Amino acid sequence: MLPSFAANGFLPLGRYSISLEEAESMLVSAPEFQDSATRAGLWGRFHNYLDRFLTLEETYADALAGLPLIHGLWLGGSFVSTKPDPGNIDATLLIDTRAERAVRGKPGSKWLTTAFQSRERMREKFGVSPLRIGYQPVARVFEPTSSLSTNRHTSHNGVCGTTGGSGAGCPARATARRRKKVPPRHADTWRCDCDRRQLSKAQARAPGGRS
Repeated sequence: MLPSFAANGFLPLGRYSISLEEAESMLVSAPEFQDSATRAGLWGRFHNYLDRFLTLEETYADALAGLPLIHGLWLGGSFVSTKPDPGNIDATLLIDTRAERAVRGKPGSKWLTTAFQSRERMREKFGVSPLRIGYQPVARVFEPTSSLSTNRHTSHNGVCGTTGGSGAGCPARATARRRKKVPPRHADTWRCDCDRRQLSKAQARAPGGRS
């Protein structure tokens, strides 16, 4: 459940984990947005954008062996505010890099590049301003057999908004796939590709690490 919008029109600072259905109810169908000229249309186009990934998952289910392409997503910007008629949806997609590698080179997989190649083109076609973040499992630096339970971007039970000071996190894996009646899959622990530099530094400081 999202908290009430603050006086500045945005959510209070924080991370909020909700389903896509809850996001639609609060950001599209809510009474305060019933006269919006853009929200319903943007939401429909956003689903069309996500469906391209889900179609790849279904087409190459055997190659993916249970791995999701979209681990989750962050919503933010003016769409997650009281602005009646936002111009687009700011969305950061958390892409499972193992799944991405599994389908690269197959028919239709060019979408994995096209989806993030031109934000302007995606805004025009789908009403989405997308950003990609690659995620993969990682063991602890000091406990190689253990998995990280959290990281600085997200925890196992939710993801956060990255624009507008706050945002609504949507565990899109389960909810988006329910739209196509595909059983949800669950991943364990994830980290962002951009944490690799920090991880390398930590390894260098670890006993036995390279200086």
